[in-house]
Amino acid sequence: MATEDEKTGVLGASGFVGSAVVASLDELGLRPVALPRVVLPEGITPESMAADLRSSISDIVAQNLSLVDEMDDVGRLVNAAGLAAPTEPNFHTLWRANTLLPAVVDLLANEV
Repeated sequence: MATEDEKTGVLGASGFVGSAVVASLDELGLRPVALPRVVLPEGITPESMAADLRSSISDIVAQNLSLVDEMDDVGRLVNAAGLAAPTEPNFHTLWRANTLLPAVVDLLANEV
């Protein structure tokens, strides 16, 4: 459980939604901190995601060391990253941003 004095890490803080989240958190005194961009692994498909993530944990953590380090310093985590583009014709692009990214974030948060 996060305490009042802990920081709130925000993924996607520089985006449209993320910047509004940061402003709101700041107004609430929840000490927002912009976290580094998540580096997503290549070659993972919807069909293989669970198995590929399990077998690639050490590589994924190694690619995201600065993020893991900064996540270790926050008590709360907000994911405002993603792709809000319902007309995006490329399913894989949407899937990576809105499904794979949160799964990788969850994996990294559990490594902290």
